[in-house]
Amino acid sequence: MWEKNKVKFFDPADALFNHVLDGHILAVLANTLGVEYVDELEGALDCDWRKAMRRTRSQVSGHTTVTRAREAEMSERDVLWENAVLFLQHGVMYRDFGEAVRYGHVGRIEHCLLYFTAWFQASRLANYAHETMHLVACLKRIWSPGFAGHWREHCLVNPSGSTKGFMPDDQLGEYIIREIKDMIHHNASPETMSHLRHTLARLSMVFRDIRENMKRVTGATEYYQHSSHGDSAVDIKHVAGLLLRHKVFVRTAGRCQNEGRTKFDYEPAKDLHGVGTAKIASGSAVRRYKELMSKNEFPEGEPDELERPVEGLSHDG
Repeated sequence: MWEKNKVKFFDPADALFNHVLDGHILAVLANTLGVEYVDELEGALDCDWRKAMRRTRSQVSGHTTVTRAREAEMSERDVLWENAVLFLQHGVMYRDFGEAVRYGHVGRIEHCLLYFTAWFQASRLANYAHETMHLVACLKRIWSPGFAGHWREHCLVNPSGSTKGFMPDDQLGEYIIREIKDMIHHNASPETMSHLRHTLARLSMVFRDIRENMKRVTGATEYYQHSSHGDSAVDIKHVAGLLLRHKVFVRTAGRCQNEGRTKFDYEPAKDLHGVGTAKIASGSAVRRYKELMSKNEFPEGEPDELERPVEGLSHDG
């Protein structure tokens, strides 16, 4: 799933991330309701759960919550709580972005993009830091209102027609490229390759519709490309149970630090929003962007390997 700290297969990593995120959400809600065990949470939700959710959100959603906590003396800090809150804040934004893409909510995508622009400034992904800042600059200042509207109307595509079948344009392009590669014969010649490029490649989506229609007409069994999804409830409850058992969301001064030590038992997670926002506010990131744009150069940095591999055409698969 991971190779040298980089995601190799997106879907399993995404599923694991969301399971852990669900566990954190259940744990912080249970802590608000005064519940010690996950199995008691359902009964506790008989109250005004919307009010409980608002109270929970007010405790962990502030962008400067962890930043202010880290300004305290080491003996007053709680690294476990800080890391858990940061994971919740970043994870919920990541999930909102994924849902916005899937359901075609471009306004939410643009909102999330503003946060990602700050986050990438705090990372080593120089290419993404530059490109996200450039896209925001284009949408806010450079492009005309008409061109910005054109981007908003065409940044997603829905080839399946499903209400949750939207995807980025490049993901559809990667699917078509994969289909074209599958049609390359082992003894390809210049003539067959020319036919592939100029004729067959343009019919990739037609071929897909033909396959789907044949399956419906013949009643053939449809074997999906994705394996069936297992029940994630057990894993999520296990994560939430661990968090509740260790009282992660009960802020405890001095936790994870032994007396007399200058380091914590756990490494404090990077506050991507705090660090990235501070970098933008300092003006250094904007100056760097302007310099690169004036020279028409691309930033130097480690290869950005965050592209989502295409495993199917529709999110429904």
